[in-house]
Amino acid sequence: MSAPQEVAELPSGARSAATYRSKMDAGHFLRITRRRLGVTQKELGNRAGVSHAYIGRIERGETGITVERLAELVAQLGVELTLSCRPLRSPTETGTNAAELLFGSRNGGGPRPS
Repeated sequence: MSAPQEVAELPSGARSAATYRSKMDAGHFLRITRRRLGVTQKELGNRAGVSHAYIGRIERGETGITVERLAELVAQLGVELTLSCRPLRSPTETGTNAAELLFGSRNGGGPRPS
């Protein structure tokens, strides 16, 4: 099974999905995805029941957007928004290794009971 094709790329300077965090990044993602699919702001606004001006404000980073709303907008483009989490490779400042807490020890154990 092949990996899903990515519609949008991370902005230059973003090293991972974890750095994809600001209003501008969400707007950039929306704009790149919309343009690659050949959809205008007006068309997307009509599909989503919002104004094209609102789509423009999101794309320019002038207004914030929730993950839920972003998912709704890209769904109108025929794209599923998915998020993933993975632990950092190094322990946190407290010495706790997130990978061990979330996924158990390296030998396959589950999360530690609290």
